[in-house]
Amino acid sequence: MQEHDIVIIGGGISGLATAAFLDKNGKNFYLLEKQSQPGGVMRSEKNENFIMDFGSNSAIEKNFSIPELIEFLGLQNQVMYASRESSKRYILRNNKLHALKGPLSFVFTKLFTWKGKFRVIKEIWTPPRMSKKDESVANFVERRLGREIVDYAFSPLISGIYAGRPEEVSMKANYPQMTALEQNYGSIIKGAVAKFKEKRNQPKAPKPSKNIFSFKYGMQQIAKTIAEKYADKIEFNASVETIEQKDNKYLIRYEQNGQKKEILAKKIVSTAPAYIAKDYFKTLSPELSDALAKIYYPPVIVLNLIFKRADIGRKLDSFGYLIPEKENKAYLGAIWSSVVFPNRTPDEYASFTLFIGGSVKKEVVNNIKAAVKKAKEEFKETMHIKGEPIVEKFRLWEKAIPQYNLDYPPIVEKIEKFEKEHPNII
Repeated sequence: MQEHDIVIIGGGISGLATAAFLDKNGKNFYLLEKQSQPGGVMRSEKNENFIMDFGSNSAIEKNFSIPELIEFLGLQNQVMYASRESSKRYILRNNKLHALKGPLSFVFTKLFTWKGKFRVIKEIWTPPRMSKKDESVANFVERRLGREIVDYAFSPLISGIYAGRPEEVSMKANYPQMTALEQNYGSIIKGAVAKFKEKRNQPKAPKPSKNIFSFKYGMQQIAKTIAEKYADKIEFNASVETIEQKDNKYLIRYEQNGQKKEILAKKIVSTAPAYIAKDYFKTLSPELSDALAKIYYPPVIVLNLIFKRADIGRKLDSFGYLIPEKENKAYLGAIWSSVVFPNRTPDEYASFTLFIGGSVKKEVVNNIKAAVKKAKEEFKETMHIKGEPIVEKFRLWEKAIPQYNLDYPPIVEKIEKFEKEHPNII
């Protein structure tokens, strides 16, 4: 039986990045991945002259570990940063796209009514909520900023990030800093101003760029690069079934291509989705398994469309747009992929990525073709497109993005309790 210091379960970007950093720091590891290829929800495809992503489409350089990882992998010349044109964002209201770019755009945009804008200013005098009990994002924002901001700012924002609904997601889990501003300063506007003044008087430390980036051949390129680098330390098609404690180590039982296998680990890093991890942790901790089972993943269809630019009747000058739930459209929003990363298509074409479903429209799985057709027609109408796409391809993620819903903070407490009981499992 094989024995390893550290066994990583899951070959998505979390597991693969963990593997690379362990190696960089001189640590041995072994990785088990259920699927036949690396990347988890990173799925990139090159089709003739077109590059399409069917999962994660970009990332943000939020911390210094990202450029460190890219340099370690030798991918510096493969990184692509989002174009200047894509710094603008749109939100759809009454079938019109309204631009948002910087704080001043809030004042002048027609996305919000003047009544809605004045309600935001009124937040300064709105008394704080005394209870520290968790609440939904919708409830918090409506209390402090008004319903219009819920419907036309946070609704598209939450659906764009999580494919979720502000009425369902937890404020404590999603925006703990905003909650703290209300509790500590009585107002999020007053708190934000106070924090700005504090930071202005502090010495400036180096900060990551926070630039949006991808890779020459799509997001999965980084996953494939790591997998190729450590091909002798990764097993694909390896489905973990159970984890049991054996003395001071852990016995991992898994199946690979119909064959039952076992491996011993001194430490485990679990990076698989909760709906998979709940099964292999069941023997070790029924309580943890039950907690993981409560994390909800809604379905999302990722639809890639490529059109001739000559057929598109509006200017392509944005990252894309999000759609508030109140607009009652068949899709959540669209990324203008070839505006963000121009190498995705030749100059005479334009590619777009649409997202359909999520918590807003879970029923899309009942009739996928109809949902895709309706989304495409609505998109063409908004974008003033007269022709049919030369490429139309989609992928359904039955369990897409985990939701930080109102029952999520108690789940985290159970995960943390398990980690204290098993300090050699992360």
